[in-house]
Formats: sequence, structure tokens, C-alpha cells
Amino acid sequence: MPLYAQNDTWGSFLRVLPARVLAEDAGINTSLYILKQTHEPLFRIDDGENYTSRLLTRWQRSIDSSSYVFCPDTSLSFVNGEKFSLQFFTTYISKVSGAFSAGRDISSDGNCVKVRFDRGRKDFLKYLAQYEQSPAVKINERVEAGLGPFDVATISESEIRLNRKKPVNRGYNAILIHRYSGKEAADAPNRGISDFNKIPEAEVPEFVKKEYLHFDAVTLKTIVLVINWPEKSIRDVLYNCIDIDTFRRVYYPAQNEFVSISGVLPAGVPGAIAGRPAQKCVIPADFKKPGVPLVFVNLSSTNDTGLGLFFADLYARTGIKVSVEKIKDKDIMRDLFKFPRKYNLSVVAMDAVRPDHSAFFDYLVKKDGFFDVQMPELSKVYQKLLDSGDSSQTAALGRELSILVEAEHIALPLLQVQRRFYYPRKIKNLMAGRGFLEYPEIADFRW
Repeated sequence: MPLYAQNDTWGSFLRVLPARVLAEDAGINTSLYILKQTHEPLFRIDDGENYTSRLLTRWQRSIDSSSYVFCPDTSLSFVNGEKFSLQFFTTYISKVSGAFSAGRDISSDGNCVKVRFDRGRKDFLKYLAQYEQSPAVKINERVEAGLGPFDVATISESEIRLNRKKPVNRGYNAILIHRYSGKEAADAPNRGISDFNKIPEAEVPEFVKKEYLHFDAVTLKTIVLVINWPEKSIRDVLYNCIDIDTFRRVYYPAQNEFVSISGVLPAGVPGAIAGRPAQKCVIPADFKKPGVPLVFVNLSSTNDTGLGLFFADLYARTGIKVSVEKIKDKDIMRDLFKFPRKYNLSVVAMDAVRPDHSAFFDYLVKKDGFFDVQMPELSKVYQKLLDSGDSSQTAALGRELSILVEAEHIALPLLQVQRRFYYPRKIKNLMAGRGFLEYPEIADFRW
């Protein structure tokens, strides 16, 4: 199969291709890009508290949000032929509502299913709008079928192909997603690639910048410097003595503008704190330097000289020596998330596929996150946040947890990502609202 596709095929690049297509991975940036095409959640949030559904013929909730009635569209079916029947739906809604709250009761009248909770649960529909909760059937160990417009045709380490279930005129009937191999691939003269928005912005080809429509947007994505070291005294010095402005220019030499943040939460997530981190570089008189060099894993390929000079200056000022090691995209999951971690310092992008705290706190708190040392106080507050069903309480807990992360000096906030998104001019109905640019629903595009 050629690298570049035909006119009715949407070609795109992802730096790392997911090894599977499962709804449970929807919190991962690259997985959501695919799940947006293959799956359909029970509800969509159009604006604030306005919910619609493409999978239900009718639904209602009680005034106190303790009781819900859902009537599935039983004309729908999965690609393997299994019907979205009342029986299937009853099993599905029982499972997801049980995971949401133990205090629930399920009943059916032959056409609809009623879910009753022991108290009001206003956040139930928001929960059902998450792609993680999308109805799906298992095809094999790596792929499940959802009720979205596309299904998975092939999946490999270098390419994923999706086919539209019902072909259309003047629209994309296939999606071909390639693992990004570098700027040479992006600059290839055959312009069959439609979407360059998931590669580094500095590597977007010039012809795209000239010929495509563009939109500027601040994304729900923060970049932090992870400090994976057990002794807090070392973390304190690193957090306070790494000059953010200088480091950003060194790590991103092709970037000129940065959006500063104070904590790990970006603007747009409840509890985010505006401003910049408070830093005061003071070396205590009794400061004990680490006995070995700290390892910084470098995910970039354009900043070797600058990083060397930066860490040499840091060593002169603090006595903390840092060695720089390269890491390949295909080794990220193995090296960054497996105990014991093979690094002490790393620049990490924390992506949110929705304004949800878990995308930013999960890997700071959980055992399979960024750190070899666990911090019980963070876990305690985070669990309270996860258990909270009140939006104002959630925002307060998000702020409290962000302050705790700062106090522990485990992650130095560097920036919130703002980038320019590019789309082919032939698309006549492009929607440029929040989230649509980064995770397009390709089935809706027409020309």
C-alpha cells in the first residue's frame, strides 16, 4: 500500500501509533484521535449542560437527577453484525452505571431501560459522554468495534487503516494513519497527507502553511519538567534553580512564543492557577549533592548543544550534574513508565482530551506514572477528587492538589501549548470550536 492515499482518503501522521483500538484508552491523545472515528459515546455535550445522543431514540432524567430513562436505537448494529439491542444495551448500561456508582438499580419495560441511583447524580450524563464509556464489542485482543462511522481495517506498528461503514460522495471514505518518521516524510512531494497537526509544529511543511486554512488555539496540554528523585532537597534546588525562560528556549529552539502556567493544570481545567511558578534559587549551606549524575532523557533531536551548555551552567551554580541521553519515540512507553524508571529528568507533555483532572494528575500520583517514589498525601487528595460529584468541590480539590504537587517539587510547569492547526481548504464545513481542531471527526467533512 502506498504511503500517500487517494482523494477520498484522509491521510494523517501520529508520532506514536497506538498498539490497539479500545475505548478504555480514550484518555490517551493518540488513541482518542482514532476512537473519534470508530466509536460513539452514549451522549455528546453540545454546550454546557445540553446533551444529545445519536444512539438513543428517547431519554429523560428526573428533576433531582436520581433517575434516568434510556431508549436505545435498536436499528443500529456493530460491524460484526451484533445488534444494539435492548438486551445488549441493558448489559452495557448496567456495567457502566455500576462502575460509576454502586448504589444503582436497573429495570426495563421492554423498550427502555431505567437507571435509578440512591441519590441525585447530576454528573452521570457527563460520565456517559466520555469515549471510555462508548458501547463496543470485542473483535480481538487489539481491536473492538464501536458505533462510530468507521471501523478498523488493518493495524500495525507503521500504519492503521480505517474504512467508512457506509461510503458517501464528496467525503472521506477511508482514513490512513501513518507513524511519523520525521521531517523527510512530511516534506514528501506527494501531498496525499491531509492532517499534519499531530507532528511537531516546527516540522509542518511550508506548502501546508501556504496552502491550508489555519486556526490558532490554546490546547488542553501542558509541558512540565518531571523531577524523578527521592530526596526532596535535590528536587527543591532543581525546581527553583532551573530558569524556565532559558530552558524553554533551549529545549524548543524553533519556538518563539510561550504561554506560561503556574501549575500542572492548564487554563480551561477547573482549579487551574494563573501566572508562573514561584522560584527562588538558594543553595542551602548543608546541601548534599547527589552522588551520581542525574539522567535527563531527551525526546528532541535539535537541541543537543544548547542542552549541554544549559546543564553545564546548572552544575556550576548548584553542583548537580546532569547527563543527557536520547530516547526514541518507540521506546517512550517502555522507558518512561516502567519501574524502575530509566531517567531522573524528562520533559513530558500532559494531554487532556477533555477538561478533566485525571489527564494531569494520574501519572503524578499512580504507581505506573512518572515517579519511582510514591506520595501518599497526593494519592489521598486525588482520591477525594475522583469521588467528588460536585463541580465546585472538584475545582477546589484540583487547586489543592496542584498546590501539593508544587510543594513537593516533582514537576516544574514550563508552558501551556498554543499551536496553529492546518486543514485542507477543500473542506467546506470545518468547525473550529474547542476540541474539533485537534481531534477532528473526519466523517463529517464535506467538500
